[in-house]
Amino acid sequence: MDGVKLLAEKSEQASAEAERMASKYPAKTEYLERQIAGIQTIARKQDEKLEKQTTNNRTARADVERAKRTVTTDNGADDLCTKLADLGHPC
Repeated sequence: MDGVKLLAEKSEQASAEAERMASKYPAKTEYLERQIAGIQTIARKQDEKLEKQTTNNRTARADVERAKRTVTTDNGADDLCTKLADLGHPC
């Protein structure tokens, strides 16, 4: 009988240890989900920033192409500064 009691106690201890370990998993899962949510927020903000920069680059390229197509005159630097200012680029 002593062997059976010893085996039962060991099984009970193993069961208690397994329950203790299992109780940690919901907390770990919750922590990791919070981390993932934070990372997703950062990624979304970076995506928005990249999209804005892409739009700004497109606009700048379009302005350069438009400036290339403008008819050149001999009016000098003042005229060039005026044209650049019209395109949103100060002299």
